[in-house]
Formats: sequence, C-alpha cells, structure tokens
Amino acid sequence: MLNVDLGRLYRTGGHEIDEDLHAGAVDWDEGDTAPAGPLHVRLDLRPAGRDVVARGVLEGTVEAECRRCLKPARRRISEDVSLVFRNDAEPDDPDDYPLPERGSTLDLWPAVREQWLLVAPSFLECESPCRGLCPRCGADLDEEDCGCEVSEADERWGPLLALAGGDASPMTEEVADGRSEEEGIEAEKA
Repeated sequence: MLNVDLGRLYRTGGHEIDEDLHAGAVDWDEGDTAPAGPLHVRLDLRPAGRDVVARGVLEGTVEAECRRCLKPARRRISEDVSLVFRNDAEPDDPDDYPLPERGSTLDLWPAVREQWLLVAPSFLECESPCRGLCPRCGADLDEEDCGCEVSEADERWGPLLALAGGDASPMTEEVADGRSEEEGIEAEKA
C-alpha cells in the first residue's frame, strides 16, 4: 500500500507512488469524508538530508446529499500536496510528519488521509446556486416556485440587517445613524 522502504529511498535517491486506494484497502474513521470511489495517490518522494519530502496529487470523488435540496451531489477533487517527514518533527506542528523512530518503513497513509480530509468538503451543493427546499411546504425551489409567503424577519434582527445593508426597521435606523438607542429615544421626545 503506502509503505516506503527508507533504506532503499536513501540509496536510490527517490521513490514514486502511483496507486488507487480502494475503500476496503484503507481505514477511514466514522465521520470521515471518504471518497466515493478509489482515492488516486501520485507522489514523488525524495530524501532531503535526513528528511523526506513527498510532492504529488490526490484525486478522488466525494458524494453526499446536497445540503440545500437533499438531491445527490458529486464533486471531483484534485489537490496538489507537499508533505515533509522529519526525524525531529514536533507533535503539534501541522506542517511536518514524523519519520519512524525505529524500523525502516515509512507509512504514508496517516499523512495522505489527513491531506484528503483537509481538502474534501464536508458539505456539497448539487449546483451553484441551489435554491434548496421551501421551509414551509418542502417544494424544491429549483424545480418550482411554490408560492408560499416568506415571513418578514423578526425586528430584533434590525440592527444587524442595517449593518449588512439590508432593510432596517425604525429602531435600526436610530442605531444605524450612530446614536445609541437611548439617544434615539431622547431625540424622539424632543
């Protein structure tokens, strides 16, 4: 799988990996955004002093329900990766991975898995922009306009809407013009 003989790597000056990792061949944790098919791993490993540098590409496909309309959604991922393995890698350093302290085999799977999880989206949309489902009747708004009335926003959101450039209620106009709520009330009394 993704195991590299370090002795051979240092002797030959490099090693290339070009593999498809199928779902049953590797362990994904529950909750991981695992690829829908094989994960294609293409890496070129080179020694850099006592360290090892791996550069290449991870490619796979993610499938999930659209987060707005619940239809099946699919996205192809192709990501350039650069991995550095060090003897003195700090456990909290997100940029470096440790070389094995004992033994001569480097297991690339934990680093490849981490890189995949960093680029694979947790949520997908079927198309851009997906209008989603009507919150009242559940109709797919990309297929039909259901005619449900949209309720007005709660006036307590007024100050935030005013800051965002949205519609403002009378209270938000007071806040939006720079006066405090108390100053606005005093000004209205005068």
